[in-house]
Amino acid sequence: MNTNERAKAIRKELRAKLGATSRDISVRSDKYSMGATIYVKIKSADYSLEAVKEIAESHASIRRDSFGEILKGGNVYVSVDYTAEAIAPLVDELQEKLVSVYRSGETVEIKGLSCRNVEDGHNGFGGLEYWEALDANGEEIVFTYGLASIARQLAEKFCSGYTAPKKTEKTRPALRLVTETAPAAPTTNTQIEFLSHLGIV
Repeated sequence: MNTNERAKAIRKELRAKLGATSRDISVRSDKYSMGATIYVKIKSADYSLEAVKEIAESHASIRRDSFGEILKGGNVYVSVDYTAEAIAPLVDELQEKLVSVYRSGETVEIKGLSCRNVEDGHNGFGGLEYWEALDANGEEIVFTYGLASIARQLAEKFCSGYTAPKKTEKTRPALRLVTETAPAAPTTNTQIEFLSHLGIV
């Protein structure tokens, strides 16, 4: 199956499974000397990014060696994302909330995620332009550079139906009471004779 046929198959499957037409999701291919890329652009935030990825990425063709490394040449990649216009309203809304804590060191809660401006990035990256979003359990959901970037990444997650998990309470394992019975002391001949004299044995 060549690249054009793969792109056509993606369009057909998007229509059949999601009811999406070219007005909703565009699919175009770009061929180059070492392979090709099929670009899938979601034009409406009504469509989940994950749902579209599941369909489109199944039509990718990437050759790998025995170690899992990608071989050069002949590969067909698939790129899926929203157009800027599709999620612009949500991005603007998120930016307004995020900018309220810009360079303040404070945190703003957005749909169950704690978002803040980070002074020092990972691995020693410095500056005040890094942002992170953590869930209620402290797990990092987004870490990126720039206000526009975190707003867009959060918008894509929320449009895809992402729901932040609730905080899970860590419980200690129940303690088991272990009782041991001490072994009976061996009976000596003298003790046996004494008990026999008493008529016990």
